[in-house]
Amino acid sequence: MNGRTGEATTQWIWIMPETLPSWIFPQLERLAVERPDRLAEVIALVMEHAPGLESELTAMAVEEDLLSAEEGAQHLGVSVEDMESAVHQIKEVLMRETAHARIARDANGVARIVDEHVAVWEVVREYRRLGSVESVSQVMPMLSEVDIRLALTYAGRNPDEIGVLIKDYEAHQERARAAYPFARVN
Repeated sequence: MNGRTGEATTQWIWIMPETLPSWIFPQLERLAVERPDRLAEVIALVMEHAPGLESELTAMAVEEDLLSAEEGAQHLGVSVEDMESAVHQIKEVLMRETAHARIARDANGVARIVDEHVAVWEVVREYRRLGSVESVSQVMPMLSEVDIRLALTYAGRNPDEIGVLIKDYEAHQERARAAYPFARVN
C-alpha cells in the first residue's frame, strides 16, 4: 500500500545500467505517482531528444498486451503491418537480452539461470515468500543480486509460464502433505 494515498502500489524491479545511479528509476516511479505532470514534461523532453523512442515504447506496450496492434498503429500513425513488424523486432531484442541475461530453457522447456541451473520459477516463488531480493540471496547464496533481478524480470515478461510452474509445484506439495501428514514437506 502507498502510505500517502492508501492505494495499492506495484513494486517494480529495476535493473540499472552501470552508468546511472541506482536511485533514478525508483524516483521516476515516485514522480509518476506524486507529480505526473512533471514526469510528462520529462518524458516529452526525452522523446524530443531520442528519435524512435516513442515507437519503441509503443511496440513494447503492444508486446505486453497493454495496447492492441491497431491501437499502437493508430497512436503512431502507421499501418497495423508496420506496428506488428515493430513488435516482432522488439521481441527479437528481448530474446537477445534474455539470452544475455543468462537465462535459458532446459531440455524440458523450463527457464533457468544458466550458470547455476536454478529454475526461474523457484527464484520467483522464494521472492514471493520472502518479499525481498536480499532475503532471496540469503536463501539462494549461489545467485547474485543481478541473477535474482533478471529472473524476476523474466517472470514479469512471462507471468503465465512462471505462474503455472509455481502452481504445479504447490499442488505437488499439497499432495505430498496429504499422503504423508507426519513428514515435513517444504
